[in-house]
Amino acid sequence: MESLGDRIKYLRKKAHLSQKDLGNIVELHDSNISRIEKGTVFPTADILLKIALYFNTSCDWLLLGGETDMQICENADETTLIQLYRRLLPLDQEEILALINYKLQRTIGLTGDKSKLSLSEKNSCANIS
Repeated sequence: MESLGDRIKYLRKKAHLSQKDLGNIVELHDSNISRIEKGTVFPTADILLKIALYFNTSCDWLLLGGETDMQICENADETTLIQLYRRLLPLDQEEILALINYKLQRTIGLTGDKSKLSLSEKNSCANIS
């Protein structure tokens, strides 16, 4: 897959979606989806992000293909957790992050595996809003 349009078309077909279906999902007319897939127009940043989030992929992969990571999250549970997290109030999000950091520190203490870092120590998809 050499182009952005090829990669979007690949993901759309893999998900058994028509251009109209994808257009409804990202709030774009199906003729614009067709133009994006053909490479005659380039999607705006917000449309590109909507496509990436829907297909659980990164904008980097859509834009560049190749060696970049295709999936942001490993499975549907992770995607669901991110969607639910984004619905929380900011204070509740902070509490969730504190709990995750506590659990990571506990895991490190029990296993001795120092390769696990707290969320504040590395970039994660939870930082993408």
